[in-house]
Amino acid sequence: MVERRGHGRSIQFEHAFDRLLAVKLGQVYGILVPEQFRAISTEPRVGEER
Repeated sequence: MVERRGHGRSIQFEHAFDRLLAVKLGQVYGILVPEQFRAISTEPRVGEER
């Protein structure tokens, strides 16, 4: 009978990043971070007094 010897082969796995990570982060950011609005004019609106 012939003995089979290992050839020192090994398999290494790397963590695969989620390809949708950017989309998911964008959705979470949109939910958690409120939209901020700033006034772009100091003029009163129609019907408002200073």
